[in-house]
Order: sequence, then structure tokens, then C-alpha cells
Amino acid sequence: MKSYIVTLLLLFCSFMTCVYAQDSKVFRFVYENSPATSKMVLYHNTNTNAAELKIKSSQDFTNTKGYLDAFILHKVANQKGRVLIASAKAPEFFLKVNSNTNEVTMNKITEGANVNSFTWEVILNKETDTNIVALQTILKNRFALKKDNQRLIIADRKKQGGTDEDQSFSFRLEQIVNVF
Repeated sequence: MKSYIVTLLLLFCSFMTCVYAQDSKVFRFVYENSPATSKMVLYHNTNTNAAELKIKSSQDFTNTKGYLDAFILHKVANQKGRVLIASAKAPEFFLKVNSNTNEVTMNKITEGANVNSFTWEVILNKETDTNIVALQTILKNRFALKKDNQRLIIADRKKQGGTDEDQSFSFRLEQIVNVF
């Protein structure tokens, strides 16, 4: 009887793990101004824990490929529209901005850490296409992730002297089918 209960408990735990994994949404951030023959994707370099742009060929882009170039968005409780962005490759690492240097890295959230440096807002960057987004940090008003000379920086999304959004901050948000 004891082994029967243990077996049922293990089956239940396995089922709940599968349900939790299926509930996670896996996304890829593709730099919108990429050349047509290749795409630049936001990428977690696990050797340096840097957030980088990586060039991928167009045939690497399907709904079921690209898990190593993907991220998991976790909603921040009681903060509408705010998310933590975890690496699908190493889910203990989150996209982080250093507000002093504007450097973007991937780091673990330690106990007592300021979670604001890990908190992002996914902002619609083009009204005609809801998949075109900007990743805006909450540390600085209107500052978002942008490609600058093959590196990622945090800069002001507004065009110089105006109120229009700068489209060079655009990423295409692509959901990858979760097969976990």
C-alpha cells in the first residue's frame, strides 16, 4: 500500500511539472532591422553572461526551433505590464541593466537584490504591428534596449528633440511553441 501511494504521489508531481512547463511562454527577440537573408536575435552568451545580438540564418527560424536563442517572460506580481526576462538556456539568469553604465548583462537574482534592475516593460513600438516591441527598463523613463554598432545599449527611445518613437529600438517578438 505504501509503494502504491508513493507511486501515485510521484505521478502527480510529474504531471504538475509538465503542466507548469507548458504554462511557460517561450519567446525570441529578433532585431527588426536585420538583413533579409539573416536575422539578429537577442542571445544569452553563457560564457560571458552578456546579452548580445547573434546573427542566425533564415532557415533557423521556425516555430519549433531556436530554444537556445529564446527567453521566458515572467510577470512581476502586482505590477501591470512588467516582466522579468529569463534565459531559456539558463533559466536562473535574467536580463539586467546597470543604471550607471547602461550595460546590459545576464545575472542571477540574489536574495535582497534590487529587482528593479531586472524589471522590464515590453512596449508596443509600431502601432501597425503588435509584434514589434521595445524592451524598456523601468530604472530610467523611456530608456530601452537598442543595437548600436553590433552591441546592445540602453538609450532614450524618443527621437532627438521630438516625441516620436525611434524604430531602431524595434524587436520582433516571436513566440516559440513550447514542447517541454
